[in-house]
Amino acid sequence: MAAIVGRLAVGYDTVPVMDGDVAAPDFDGLKQLAVALASYGGHAMFHLVVVTPEALTTEAAFGGAVPDEDDVVRPSDLDASFREGSTLHDGVVDFVVFAAPQLSIDEVRAVVAGLQGRRIHQDTRLLLAVDPQVRALSDRDGLTAALEDAGETFSTGTCFYPKAPMLREATGWKNLVTNSAKLVNTLASAGYDVAWRRLGACLDAAVAGRISA
Repeated sequence: MAAIVGRLAVGYDTVPVMDGDVAAPDFDGLKQLAVALASYGGHAMFHLVVVTPEALTTEAAFGGAVPDEDDVVRPSDLDASFREGSTLHDGVVDFVVFAAPQLSIDEVRAVVAGLQGRRIHQDTRLLLAVDPQVRALSDRDGLTAALEDAGETFSTGTCFYPKAPMLREATGWKNLVTNSAKLVNTLASAGYDVAWRRLGACLDAAVAGRISA
């Protein structure tokens, strides 16, 4: 959604208002939406009707003003966005990255649950970016041990994308899979071929060491 809206309504001073027959996102969903909107559209603020406090109604979100544009985003547009945002559609996967933004403890749990005890392919790396507090909680709850047994690597206290160019130069890795819209948008200039997929497909790619269209 953020990739589409960000391209439709570009600009720091532009405030996109989103409304529709969709489930309200949880905290992690809002976090992903916010960082991706900032990446694709340069937005400092957005409204999600009924969710953001100032936008309990569409009218309240606009404060009586008339919208500059009125665009419709359909489920098929979301599926197309995943395809169009990818430059890697088939082939070997060097690494799978969950980052941008750093993961919450609930997102780490979702990765562990999604792996279902499977191991990462020997030629593929799985990397999770977390802050020190989430790493400590993961250690305490046994999530770190489960992920390390599967072949995972944590990146603690740092953002992934600033070091992505150096990592590619040091390792030769090029083919990357992620569920982060922001990461897809920022890695194109770093020379990566990126596949943008949902969580489950990312984990399947990490286990298989390959991805297909």
